This record gives sequence, structure tokens and C-alpha cells, in this order.
Amino acid sequence: MQYLDKRRQFLTLGMMLLLQRDQIKEKRIKYQKILKLSIFRLKDQITS
Repeated sequence: MQYLDKRRQFLTLGMMLLLQRDQIKEKRIKYQKILKLSIFRLKDQITS
């Protein structure tokens, strides 16, 4: 019984880590898009 509990804890921990990793990946992509947009705006301001 104790073995199953340990295994369940380990699995839930692994799932949480995977979810966090996915969220971080999504945030990173979002920030990259925002950065690209702001860089384009800066270039427009400089050229105009």
C-alpha cells in the first residue's frame, strides 16, 4: 500500500512538472511575439 502511495505521489509530481513546463513554453512564445512586435514598432519609429 505504501509503495502505491509513493508511486502516485511521484506520478502527480511528474504531471505537475510537465504542466509547468508547457505553461513556461507558452509564456516564452507569447513574450517572443511581443518582443518581435515592439522591435518592429521601434524600427518604424526610427525610419519615419
